[in-house]
Amino acid sequence: MKEPAVTAEHVHKKFCKELKRSMLYGVEDLARNSLNLSQKTDILRKSEFWALEDVSFKVDVGECLGIIGPNGSGKTTLLSLLNGIYSPDKGRIRINGKVGALISVGSGFHPLLTGRENISLNAAILGMTKKEVDNKFQEIVDFADIGDFLDTPVKNYSSGMYVRLGFSVAIHCDPEILLVDEVLSVGDWKFQHKSLKRMHEFLGRGKTLIYVSHDMPTVLSLTKKAIYLDHGKIKAAGETRDVIQQYLADANKNIDIAKNDEITMRRGIGGVRVIKIEVLDKNLRPCNEFHTEDTIIIRAWFESYEDIIEPTIGLGIREMKTNVYVTSKRSTHADMPKKLPKKGYVEFTFKEISLRPNEYGLYIGLSDEKRAGILPYDVVEDIKPRFTILPSEEDYKEGYNGANVDLVKIRGTIECREKE
Repeated sequence: MKEPAVTAEHVHKKFCKELKRSMLYGVEDLARNSLNLSQKTDILRKSEFWALEDVSFKVDVGECLGIIGPNGSGKTTLLSLLNGIYSPDKGRIRINGKVGALISVGSGFHPLLTGRENISLNAAILGMTKKEVDNKFQEIVDFADIGDFLDTPVKNYSSGMYVRLGFSVAIHCDPEILLVDEVLSVGDWKFQHKSLKRMHEFLGRGKTLIYVSHDMPTVLSLTKKAIYLDHGKIKAAGETRDVIQQYLADANKNIDIAKNDEITMRRGIGGVRVIKIEVLDKNLRPCNEFHTEDTIIIRAWFESYEDIIEPTIGLGIREMKTNVYVTSKRSTHADMPKKLPKKGYVEFTFKEISLRPNEYGLYIGLSDEKRAGILPYDVVEDIKPRFTILPSEEDYKEGYNGANVDLVKIRGTIECREKE
């Protein structure tokens, strides 16, 4: 039996809330260490707190573990421990393999150096030799897609360019274990999809991935197992879908959301609620089976409990087989009214739904211009009904197996209608 790629046993990590006191404790710890005196790692001194407390898990070779939880729950601290940036105050971590990490935007970058120079610097930090960097340099640049800014100091880069370059270096250093924190959300949707596809390929080669994110669809896409951290402790662990359900249930405790509907995953701050989803054919009849190029209409019914000014809505479509989102559609100012009606529906009409044969699920998010990209009013996932694109005779002849997932652009209209 292979040794697990990552093992954490009863890991504890503490920090001090006060800078001056933290520096004094550091001097004290160094002094005690130099005199071979026992360290005070198992107790909390004044102003100290446990950032992680009794965290245990293991990740087998070739697995992907998702780590979720609210801000301040200890997710990044845990990844920093796994990457060797910190040492546990109590407990033990065992790593079996070369580690690559993307823990923060631009980690390992020098702001005054150019993108070209930082590729070599960051690659060296991740353990690549000069020969390896030279051999993969063009691949790194092409994947990062930073265009003419390769020889520009990275201090002038946008956060998205930072992420593209950092992730490109991390994934091309070909580690056995890759640690990825909540950084891909900074990139655009196209880059996120490209990165997710690359991580699927990485896992397909038998490598190990630990993925931290607030984006539940990507966690579902990549992982079969997950842990839910809350205030430094593991609150839930197991199958990803079950862990996400508990996390979202906790997150929604203070939001007025009814239970037992057809929407099994929901998050957001409230204020407006998606109450029903319909999948219709061109004659506005309920339908769940289509052929490529058929017209498909997706109708999202909503109820608004407060004034939503300049509303926006987004639709994502994911393959159920891979859990990967393959396309999306977001409203423009022209699609939506200035103020969202109290009751009504938004209708997405696609006259040519150019999706390949598969079963598809939906994701719908309601927000406004100010909240877009932060925390929407309502986001629903794992929605019923789903729909299926049926294979044609040509698809059967080609022996369709659904192995690869590519980003698809679809054209359609969005219309919001008020309902009494």
